[in-house]
Amino acid sequence: MIDRVKSGVIRIEATSCGAQDVGTGFLVKPNLVATVEHVVDDATRITLKRDGRVVGQAHVIGLDRDRDLALLKTDKAISGYTFGFASGAPRLGEMSVRSASP
Repeated sequence: MIDRVKSGVIRIEATSCGAQDVGTGFLVKPNLVATVEHVVDDATRITLKRDGRVVGQAHVIGLDRDRDLALLKTDKAISGYTFGFASGAPRLGEMSVRSASP
């Protein structure tokens, strides 16, 4: 399964005021990446990488500080596995992420 979905996992390098934060994001569409808010909050530059290579730049289009979630829009489409989210709140032991790509 890891081999099937790893192309949808994106490294995020966010720069702000001379500091750099690093995190992980997940493709939810070819031009949208979901990540944690605390990595990209107040970032002046967001670089997206996969396998050590730059695959694009991004900017924040939505965030929820209370849930520590952020949505990034990429400057170009990124190919790879796309993740989807379950339609409702999961119960203990239930899958919270579902496959959006075959």
